[in-house]
Amino acid sequence: MLRAVFRRLFSGKKSARAVDHEWRVLCRLSEAGVAVPRPVAFGATAAGRDGWSFLIIEELTPTVTAEKFFADKNAPKRAACAALGKAIGAMHRAGVYQRDSHGGNYLLFREPAADAAIIDFHTARVFRKLPLRYREKEWAELLFSSLAYDFFTRDYWRFLRAYFPDRSLRETLIAERETLTAMRRRIEKRLLRKVKHRQLPAAVAILYQQRLAKIFRKNGAPAVAILDLREPFSTLWRGKDAFAEVEKLPVEITGGVDDGGSGRRIWRTVWQGEAYYVKTILPLAWRQKVFPNWRDKVWRCCRRILRLGEVAAFDVAHEWRLLLRLQECGVLAPAPVAFGARGDDYSGRVFIITKALTPTAQLAEVLERWRTLPQARKLLAAFGEVVGAMHRAGIRHCDNGGDDFLVFTGGKPRVAVIDFGDSRLWKIGKMPRRCRAKEIAALLTIFGGKIALTRREELRFLRAYFPDRSLRETLTVERELLAAVRRYAVEFDSQIRSAQ
Repeated sequence: MLRAVFRRLFSGKKSARAVDHEWRVLCRLSEAGVAVPRPVAFGATAAGRDGWSFLIIEELTPTVTAEKFFADKNAPKRAACAALGKAIGAMHRAGVYQRDSHGGNYLLFREPAADAAIIDFHTARVFRKLPLRYREKEWAELLFSSLAYDFFTRDYWRFLRAYFPDRSLRETLIAERETLTAMRRRIEKRLLRKVKHRQLPAAVAILYQQRLAKIFRKNGAPAVAILDLREPFSTLWRGKDAFAEVEKLPVEITGGVDDGGSGRRIWRTVWQGEAYYVKTILPLAWRQKVFPNWRDKVWRCCRRILRLGEVAAFDVAHEWRLLLRLQECGVLAPAPVAFGARGDDYSGRVFIITKALTPTAQLAEVLERWRTLPQARKLLAAFGEVVGAMHRAGIRHCDNGGDDFLVFTGGKPRVAVIDFGDSRLWKIGKMPRRCRAKEIAALLTIFGGKIALTRREELRFLRAYFPDRSLRETLTVERELLAAVRRYAVEFDSQIRSAQ
């Protein structure tokens, strides 16, 4: 703030927040044919602290902000991207640098749909000809704000084609190559700065970086490291290369390389008396050498294509987000302590470290002696509680096996959930009923195949799954959910029998 004040004092320029400045900017843009609010009235008394001023502009209707427009997945993005490129290009050719580029300052008309307007010019700067570095800054701000939405590369090409109406797209990409490269470096530095100052979660930052790499389609770009380290690793690896240090952690129990094609290596380590699990992911270039099975590659590509708008299931950043969500919602799961990602899918390295849950036993081992357990009822209730809490947090596990649930061996019966590599994520409380029904049916089918659950035990599970309702109310309100559970349970049971 002090830097801006001194810069204004010694430069001799008027404050950019002056109303008369915004009036002149609006008049200039209106004359240039840019879609902005039409200035109607302006007035000002004496300058300085004793003066006051006002500005009246015409309201633009019917419009919606770009933030709300692009948040709707069914919105026509093609016409909107072209309209934004046309409006911003006209503003820059008029010599105006908007300086506050985010989705809230751009309006899209509902009718006609292919038109956009720009608002809020109290911090704008005016030039005879806009310098290249200010155009680069504006583009970087726009691109950074758009990373929150799942745009395709073609959407950005439409923006550039509308921004430069006198050029073909090929000519634009060749002429603006250096500007686009500098813009990418600027965005990567901003991502690092936001992660460093805890303004952006590391998992979201790596998602933005992956989308940025997908837009530019340049595998040889400089790798950017994104780290989120917590104690004791934040102190232990301070000033060191975390990606090299993670490989030096002692191996107590190793899981080797996963045969499923994901290129994972998992091992258990002990540091300062605490047990941790470490998972590293091989880059895609190495996965192609280690796993040459083309059928597995085709299946994984099809799964990514079909899951448009979602993060890949085997992405470590996705698992980190899930663990943070579970920790926030109070679900018993491994505590995340370290996460790191560098580069893209082809040349990058990714790792995640979680705290081990001890003393525990796998649920599959406990089910073998279920009928002899003295606290079987309480254990079933604890199992229903953790599954219900996980679903209310908007997470579907998608890998319901006895090995993915841990039972604490001492004290009060407690159950924890692990291994979220294939899980799916929704907003809190927004998990679809169909997915909940499938998950509950799969869990009850596994229990029924091991110990043959009675009707009373199933009701005990439901009472723990819905802790805020009585059992009678649950059976009445969730009638459709329970009918879907029974239908899926019969289907899963028939599939298991046919496989045997």
